[in-house]
Amino acid sequence: MPMKVHIFAGDWDVPSESPFCLKLLTWMRMAEIPFETSVLSGPAKSKSGKAPYLERADGSILEDSSAIIETLSTEYGVRMDAERTPEQRATMTLIQRTVETHLYFAILLHRWRDHWPEIRRSYFEGSIPAPLLLVAGPMIRRGTLKQAHGQGMGRMAWSQAVAEAKEDLQALSVLLGERDYFFGTPGLTDAIVYGSLENIRAEPMAGPLEDTLLGHTNLTAWLDRMKARFWE
Repeated sequence: MPMKVHIFAGDWDVPSESPFCLKLLTWMRMAEIPFETSVLSGPAKSKSGKAPYLERADGSILEDSSAIIETLSTEYGVRMDAERTPEQRATMTLIQRTVETHLYFAILLHRWRDHWPEIRRSYFEGSIPAPLLLVAGPMIRRGTLKQAHGQGMGRMAWSQAVAEAKEDLQALSVLLGERDYFFGTPGLTDAIVYGSLENIRAEPMAGPLEDTLLGHTNLTAWLDRMKARFWE
């Protein structure tokens, strides 16, 4: 029986609307590790209450996308990044921090603060009974926005948050350059960045993040390349 990856839904022509879920799914496809997906229709069974998480055949649970990738890399002998130099590995770390602990919160604010009706409909309607959603929805939203407030971006003027997110996208564009993949061959960094940027591109809510991303033609060509190779 293949492992099962529990994820949040994908309704925007993207496998999951969660950057972290899409990161893990993409990496597992890149690593050619067999798995099934299960879209959550209720609370996550992970200790953190978050997704993605991996359920093994014996029922044991692995959670956190980075921890799952590290564990599976060891167990399956995945070597896609084995030849990276120390400098490249340092750059991999910096890209991951930029995408997952900075750019992510701009995405979160754009969705949960500025486009709550669309997020409520896409994320919850149909999976949570309407009477319960009237109470649970605002509570989930407050908890999510509290994360951005604690990180700091949620306290900024939106114009400043957008300016910083644009700098993130510019930096990614410069680092990719004219290469097919971030370090020449597909690797973990490509999965990490794809999870976030494909989500920005797929959102039906227009905004400055998508506009900026679409202005970096090397990034959009790279997204097309990743999608064609690993998702079509």
